[in-house]
Amino acid sequence: MVTFDLDELDSQDLRFAALDAQIIEAFEPFRGHIEILSTIPGVKTAIAQVIIAETGGDKANKYLKAALGRAALKVAKQKDGFLPKRYKRIANRRGKPRAIVATEHTIITDATTTPTPTEPANTPSRN
Repeated sequence: MVTFDLDELDSQDLRFAALDAQIIEAFEPFRGHIEILSTIPGVKTAIAQVIIAETGGDKANKYLKAALGRAALKVAKQKDGFLPKRYKRIANRRGKPRAIVATEHTIITDATTTPTPTEPANTPSRN
């Protein structure tokens, strides 16, 4: 019984590795964009991939909203930088939920106004 379970886990690990390879291959043309998006506070590789995948035209996508929410919550826990300071200012005046939404808006604005992978945008959040 245990051998069967271990074999099943090994099989699932192989499937996950194959899916990871497909994801890496699919995002290869966007590597520069992912690197630039990863410079936004709170945005790491996985969230940058979601932003690229979900901004194909529908900016109100629920998956994009969830990824931006995770990024904004990471920003809320940080100490230094433009976005954490902006979050704290808004949270003190308007409350935490509105500060999260404002931070999400700033992140997506930074992400969509980045000109090219070779020229990072000169936004306050990058200074």
